[in-house]
Amino acid sequence: MPQKGKEKKQKHKRKSKKDTLPAERKNKKEMEYELKLAAEKEGMQEREMQLKINRLVQEVRYDLKDLFNPAYGRERWRREVKGH
Repeated sequence: MPQKGKEKKQKHKRKSKKDTLPAERKNKKEMEYELKLAAEKEGMQEREMQLKINRLVQEVRYDLKDLFNPAYGRERWRREVKGH
């Protein structure tokens, strides 16, 4: 008789171990999904930052172009002379 009780306990342990495997797989998939989302979010933030940098660079180029434009230089010089 004691052997039957022992067999039941072993079967019970195996069954509970099998029950935890799907839960562990689910947790693993959830973690992988969260990591994937985090990586995508980081990529989006990097792209947004690069777009901002590109816009600022473009603005600086336009400002420099205007600054070295002879017509702009004459106009600025006239304003400075009239201001004094």
